[in-house]
Amino acid sequence: RGSIRGLMPKFDDRKFVRVHRNALVRKSAIRAILRRPVGGLMVELQSGARIAAGRVYAKQLRAEVQAAS
Repeated sequence: RGSIRGLMPKFDDRKFVRVHRNALVRKSAIRAILRRPVGGLMVELQSGARIAAGRVYAKQLRAEVQAAS
């Protein structure tokens, strides 16, 4: 039991990106970044699952996904 901040050093930042205060996602699993109707972003994964992306992480998320493409 611990925080994501505590776990992040164990994950390769070239392969994973933090999308929310409680979510860390493998970059290759991201299918799309979508705008939510009420504002903010949503990350759609290859599996079809959707995860809300925090606005604090939005800029880094977009940069990371564009760099990976």
